[in-house]
Amino acid sequence: MFILHQLKKFQSNGDDGHLVRVSLEQACDKFLVEFIVEKKGLDPWHILKSTSCDHYGNWGLWEGDVVEVFIQGREDAEALLAPYLELNVSPNGHRFALVVQKPRQTFYTPIQLDFKSVVCHTTHDGGELWKTSINFDLPEQIKGKLFINFNCCLKCSGETEYYGLNLANTGKADFHRPEVFLPLCDIVL
Repeated sequence: MFILHQLKKFQSNGDDGHLVRVSLEQACDKFLVEFIVEKKGLDPWHILKSTSCDHYGNWGLWEGDVVEVFIQGREDAEALLAPYLELNVSPNGHRFALVVQKPRQTFYTPIQLDFKSVVCHTTHDGGELWKTSINFDLPEQIKGKLFINFNCCLKCSGETEYYGLNLANTGKADFHRPEVFLPLCDIVL
């Protein structure tokens, strides 16, 4: 299975912002997600100083530039309270993972998660291109019909721009909204 989508900018006001694309390949419980971020302009990548090369020691990584994967297994489409996996990767390859049982209340870092990433950078006309490949196995807590969302946070001129495959129509960007995760079978090309 293979999908390719361009992420939409949250509250774009006619400015599409940077170009953020994502693709996904799946084989059983193994996933390969690739993000390509074409950043316009000369703003440097905003990278937080991380303390760990492991995926469980980089709390707050999302406060800098990151790409994100959210994936939830549900027994049925209405089971919004099922746990979901959140993966973050920064432009320098630092990673972070959470299993979220209740957004902003109950979560833990899955120590045994098989989660790897490869990052590369190139320049393009008037900007920089960041490509991230994320390989991960689905943890045992995520089971049932799969629902997914892809997101990206980019700092530009002191402001954060948010991008997503499917975005909630709210006043503030919030990616921890399982109701906007899309059924994996519905987004396959």
